[in-house]
Amino acid sequence: MKLTLRWKLILLICGPLIAVACVLLAWDYQIQRRQAAAQVVEIVTDRARTSADLIDARLASVAYSAESAAAAISTQSTSGETLRTIFNNPARANTFIVSSLILLDRGDGRPPVGLLQRRGAPGQRPLLSADAIRLLGDDVGWVFAAQMAGKGQWSGPLRVPAMGTGVLYIYTAPVMDGEKPRGVIAHAIAAEEIQSILEPATSQPGAARRATFTAPEDWTIASPFGPAGFAVIDSENRIVSSRDTSRIGKRLESAGPRLSAIQKVTVVDALKQSVGTPAGAKEVDGAIGLLPPSMEEWGSWLVHAPIESTGWTFVTAVPQRLVLEPILTSMQRRAYVLLGGIVLVAIVIAVFSLRISRPIEKLARAVERVGRGDLTANVTPESKSDELARLTTGFNSMVSQLSEQMTALQRETAARESIESELRIARKIQTDLLPRTFPPFPDRAGFALHAVNIAARTVAGDFFDFFYVGERLYVIIADVSGKGMPAALLMAVTRTIVRNFAAVGLEPAEIARRVNTALLADSADSLFVTMVIARYSEQTGELVYVNAGHPPPLVLSAGGGARLLGGPTAPLLGAMPEEQIGEIRQATATLSQGETILLYTDGLTEATSPSRELFGDARLLSEAGGMAGEPVRTLCDKLVARIDAFQAGQAADDLTIMALRRV
Repeated sequence: MKLTLRWKLILLICGPLIAVACVLLAWDYQIQRRQAAAQVVEIVTDRARTSADLIDARLASVAYSAESAAAAISTQSTSGETLRTIFNNPARANTFIVSSLILLDRGDGRPPVGLLQRRGAPGQRPLLSADAIRLLGDDVGWVFAAQMAGKGQWSGPLRVPAMGTGVLYIYTAPVMDGEKPRGVIAHAIAAEEIQSILEPATSQPGAARRATFTAPEDWTIASPFGPAGFAVIDSENRIVSSRDTSRIGKRLESAGPRLSAIQKVTVVDALKQSVGTPAGAKEVDGAIGLLPPSMEEWGSWLVHAPIESTGWTFVTAVPQRLVLEPILTSMQRRAYVLLGGIVLVAIVIAVFSLRISRPIEKLARAVERVGRGDLTANVTPESKSDELARLTTGFNSMVSQLSEQMTALQRETAARESIESELRIARKIQTDLLPRTFPPFPDRAGFALHAVNIAARTVAGDFFDFFYVGERLYVIIADVSGKGMPAALLMAVTRTIVRNFAAVGLEPAEIARRVNTALLADSADSLFVTMVIARYSEQTGELVYVNAGHPPPLVLSAGGGARLLGGPTAPLLGAMPEEQIGEIRQATATLSQGETILLYTDGLTEATSPSRELFGDARLLSEAGGMAGEPVRTLCDKLVARIDAFQAGQAADDLTIMALRRV
């Protein structure tokens, strides 16, 4: 889908505005979130510390009651009534205690005497038993732990039906006789009643205290714990108190499927790390069992504080949702305002872009017409002074000039095509003048002959020729100075002159003299010809030749290798008279069987590579010597291909090669 200029303007301006607005909103959200999180963590940590102190105070009162009773027994008589008096006063004063126990050693080898009282109706008397330890069941290690340690301590979780239902935590204080322990006093509390310390509670006389939980939607940041309650964990990672009473007494690893692995840190590990550490908060993400599922999706802060007197830890969770939702709501309002402003800007831009883009669109349609070849396209300016008006005027002027230039170009193209047609005809005529049939004399078995002519332009100044006069074969190769049409015309004239003088049986030297005279009379001063005229005897291999300023032929031996066939024997033809430029003479050579004479023009040795390096005589001797055993046609073709590769296909001069081999 192609966007118009109008929409490009709108997107170009509004796109960055939207991007900047999104970046600002995201940055502002992060700043507000970080600040709000820091404030919330500080507040909830302080509330957790206060809540832990409240629980610590209640638990400390239980321990103090046991320690006071133990001290009183140590200093007074141990009669039944004395024990009941000491026993009842603190137990009744602290309603958090669900049962109390006194065990004293009689010192005469009999079982210890015991006094046990459970929380019940007012006026209930403690049970005095001579063998009270049997009422406690088999697991009584906690009874003697404090006595052996010589100091009070908490034990649990325990299940002792004689002292109360459910999971109990019992504080045991030793009763000392000097430095010798003579018994213990213990106060038990119900684990599930710890929740009532921080939450409003209702109870009936003689009944367990039950916490009245606050609904999550009524929770505020000032509450003493998170919206889904709190938990207390002991130093061995066991749950001491929780709203879910089924978890009480269990270790964290087995506290239920909701305590699962999460992305940042496992809840179990987070809880374990909280035990015995100063008050603080850890950010967790996922189900922790202390929040409703709808709140856990946002993550939460796991807030903890130590309960100093017991070594336990207070833990609660605060959902990030309650903090982040107001921030997101504020961000949404700001986003709506920004979006409204951007829409208003887009409307204004659309109105102005319509005025700006209309003349541009007209100009674009006119350009499309010109692109399709319609040079009559014209655009009427909508104004007279702005840049678009100047652009429109310039376009109209450009189209007008282009139309005129196209008309002139058509005329020039027609003229050039006419010239090229004439050159093609001239090349065809020139080609027709050169021998085209190879092998040229199939009934002559004493030699093999092949030649090629390649023009640097449409027509060439090089030529070759061969013909019989009687029983003698004349072989001619020539290079006319210059290129193109003038050289081609002189080539045709020279070929005709040579053939005419050779037909009357003249010697090669005499033919050269007469050609020189004829060219001096008819050609321009700047044109001349280099030429080799050779007469070959098939029976003897004798070669009588004239080299008029032409590159020296090569003789290729049958076994490989090449040598130059002498130097020039005559000056250039058509440049000056013989008496001024030098003597014209002929030379004789004999070809042995298998030897080849290679004639060529300077387009071979003066071929230039892209790096401006000449092919040269030395490279020609090496290349041709390596091809001496090839058939004459293959020899010529390979040399042409080698020169074409050397020049990288960029020929600067005509090229003619002719090979004659004695068989």
